[in-house]
Amino acid sequence: MTPEAAPDVVCPLCGVDADAESLRCPECAEDLAPLAHLAYAGRIHYNAALRHARNGDRAAARDAVAVALAYQPDLAPAVALHAALADTPGPP
Repeated sequence: MTPEAAPDVVCPLCGVDADAESLRCPECAEDLAPLAHLAYAGRIHYNAALRHARNGDRAAARDAVAVALAYQPDLAPAVALHAALADTPGPP
């Protein structure tokens, strides 16, 4: 998976590759929402970090971007935000 590509979601029941934006397996109709959430967890936490940063809550932004990078270390925007937050003066 590249940072720009949609994450792969494979049905755990039948092994069919599913569309990452779909919440159901096209073959057996298994609910894939939990897998999709895990596949997108880095991006979800990155977006939360952006919200916190825009609202001026640098501590929460740093925490959220750290979680984003734990899920997806190669997520370039999260890496950049992490560096920007580390270089920004101000209260924690």
